[in-house]
Amino acid sequence: MRTDPVLSESFRVLTEFKGFGEPSSRIWFVGIEEGHQWTLEELRGSHVDPYRQRLFELDGFYDQDGRRHATKVYPIASRIAVALLRGQPGVTGDPDDFQKRRLGRRKSDTFLTNLYPLGKTTRASWPEHYNELGFSTAAECRSHVSAGRFSMLRALWEKYQPRLVICHGAKEWPSFETCFSASHEGWHEETLPGGQPTRWQPGLVLTQFFGIRPSLFRSYADVPAVVAIAGKAMLT
Repeated sequence: MRTDPVLSESFRVLTEFKGFGEPSSRIWFVGIEEGHQWTLEELRGSHVDPYRQRLFELDGFYDQDGRRHATKVYPIASRIAVALLRGQPGVTGDPDDFQKRRLGRRKSDTFLTNLYPLGKTTRASWPEHYNELGFSTAAECRSHVSAGRFSMLRALWEKYQPRLVICHGAKEWPSFETCFSASHEGWHEETLPGGQPTRWQPGLVLTQFFGIRPSLFRSYADVPAVVAIAGKAMLT
């Protein structure tokens, strides 16, 4: 299939994008992919331009009228970060304030990135218009980009050596291990209050996807259990 050169260039830019904030931050949050599903108009237009910087600050948590976006990823990450960074300059202890002003920003001590470059509503979904990028399934796209992106993420991790990497999304735990595990031995297995498994070793925590439903997090009340595990895993 012959691919539109504009779409090919946009896909290259997204694949080489590193993340939001600074990789030199103490805490990294790594997901599978963004929740925002790109339209062809966005991929062909200026929406891709910020990603050409390779790194930029995460913004857009709030609509212009002040309402929060529906994703639970940012509120959960902010609650974890506030607990782990408590006492640091600029950290007020208010997760909403941290989310709105600091999460994924420069000098916030948090860096956010994803394994894969294309946002979708679910890991398995594959919008029909994504076929125009030259792939017919989500698995085919993941297979195409994983070697290069995983190498890039691991090189960033080895260069900056964050004190803690928290990866969320159980179906990609093996991929997270490939990118960020110092050793494939010595895993500690723990269970959240709702029964969800969690795995950790020094410097790395693997959790369920940051969402609120029974198979993931029952509610924000599960977050302190993740904080306790992260506190044990966090490197000094």
